[in-house]
This record gives sequence, structure tokens and C-alpha cells, in this order.
Amino acid sequence: MAQFTFALLLEICHRTAHHSDAVFRGRWAEKRDFSFWDYPLIELSGKTLGIIGFGRIGRAVGEIARAFGMDVIAVDDQACDEGRRIASYVPLDELFTRADVISLHCPLFPATLGIINRESIARMKDGVIILNTARGPLIKEADLAYALKSGKVYAALSCCNDPAMADRCTVKGADKAIWSIKASASLNSDCAVLLREGFRAGKIRLLVTEYDAEERLSELKGYSSLNPAEKLGIQMPYIHTTLLINELVRLLHDETGGKVKVYERSGMRKDRYSSLSYNYYVAIQLENKLARRNSSGVVNEERFMYRAPKIK
Repeated sequence: MAQFTFALLLEICHRTAHHSDAVFRGRWAEKRDFSFWDYPLIELSGKTLGIIGFGRIGRAVGEIARAFGMDVIAVDDQACDEGRRIASYVPLDELFTRADVISLHCPLFPATLGIINRESIARMKDGVIILNTARGPLIKEADLAYALKSGKVYAALSCCNDPAMADRCTVKGADKAIWSIKASASLNSDCAVLLREGFRAGKIRLLVTEYDAEERLSELKGYSSLNPAEKLGIQMPYIHTTLLINELVRLLHDETGGKVKVYERSGMRKDRYSSLSYNYYVAIQLENKLARRNSSGVVNEERFMYRAPKIK
């Protein structure tokens, strides 16, 4: 979920889907200069991310934000040392006034129902980006729609594959960038089987671990002169690869009635497994959809290959 949150944020900041489509239609080739964009590109470094609900998922989002060079502030009733390592705890009103991006990761309680409303939005910065990957009723949709139309809030995204969810976006012409997954026991089983077959077929190729990467990174020109924070930013994908592998090998599973159920041991987590399996499931759906539409002769099996980058 943390990765999905940042996927949405990066889509807002770069409009990747739109610009990719424009490039494939030849619009960049038609430009006389090198630069090409239809929307302003937003640099996250130096901006402030406010996280409402700083539990396990909220803290994971905060860690990713720090790797992007963002300042992280958070609101949660239960502050902890791990949270203080990642973010500064602040009152809710302060978060509303300081944050450039607000991400919701709190449960739906009477106290959080409609926490994003006309009054709270009025205290926010102009152009604030609001992400809600938690519960729909945390936001009063009519108030948010008004703020979007007025330009107070920056971005609205609609759903690609779920008309009912798309109808909830009241901003006319909002970019379709969200792919909805409604998890069920059957879907989770399908995702687990697809992921297993993806690894077996070599379609998913992970980065090397942080331990193997350090030797390779040290050979890069200028790497040794970086400060620890800069090195950490480069190492982070490899660190998360190590954490993912450790998580995968420790997961448990049951197979009953032809369905696979993956679960974690007590005290463990399976966030990275869930993110990888759901994203791979979406990639396969898109691959199949493109294959039906495209007759260009591209080999279907090579359309969504995940390869580790080569370090030269």
C-alpha cells in the first residue's frame, strides 16, 4: 500500500501515463527543442508530506518520502520511537497548514469521519495534493470537489477499470490513473499463483541485495565521495529488495480446495509481498488487454519484463 500511495503521487507529479501516450503518438518527435511536457512537473524534494495515521503503513510511506528528500510530519494518537525516527509528530491543525502533500492512512472512526472537509481544506496551502488510500468517508467528497474545481486542491484522479468507483470522482475529465483491486480470497489466491509463475518463468527479476549492491556501487565514479544520506538514497532500492526477499522466504501458506492463502507469522508483515503480488496482477491484466488491442507483432511475453538495471 505504501508503494501504491507513491505510485499515485508520482503520477500526479509527472503525469507519466499522459506523457507516455503522447510520446508514442509522436508528439515529442514533433517538438523543435529537447524538452516536452503538457503539465507542470513537480519536484518532491524539499516539500512537506503530512501523514494522518502513522501506523505501519503510514510509517512505510514516511520512509519512502524521506528517500525522496521530503520533510515528513505526522498525526497519530499513539506516538512511538519508530515514528519519531521517521517524522515529527505535530497537531492536526499544524499538519493542515504546513503540508504540501497530505496522505490519509487512518482508520474510519467517528472522530475521523469527514476529517477532510471545507473547513480543514481552507487551512491548507493552495495547490495541496491529497491522497486517500484508506477509507472513502474520511473525505467529504462534495467539499473536495469544490476545492478541486476552484484550484485550491491540485489533482483529481479517476478509476480505469471500475465504473462505480470512477463515478465517485465528481471532477469532469479527471485523468483515469487508478486501477481498482477488490481483494477476496479467490483474487488473493490468483495473485499468489501468478506471482509464483512469474518468478518461475523469469518474468520477475529482482535487484541484487544491499550486500551485493554495495560492492558494485562502490565502483561507480563519485560514489565514495557522497555523504551518508546521499548514499542511502541510492542504496534504498537494494535495501528494500533485501527486505522483500526476507519477507517472501518467511511467509507461510495453506492450499485448501485449490485456493492458496498466504499469511505471515506472528509479529511479521507481508506488505511488500502484497504490493508485489497486486502490482504484478495488474501488470498481467494490462498486458492481456494490450495484447488483445495490439497487432504490432510485439512478443506478448516480453511486453512487461521486469529486469534489474545494469550498473556500469
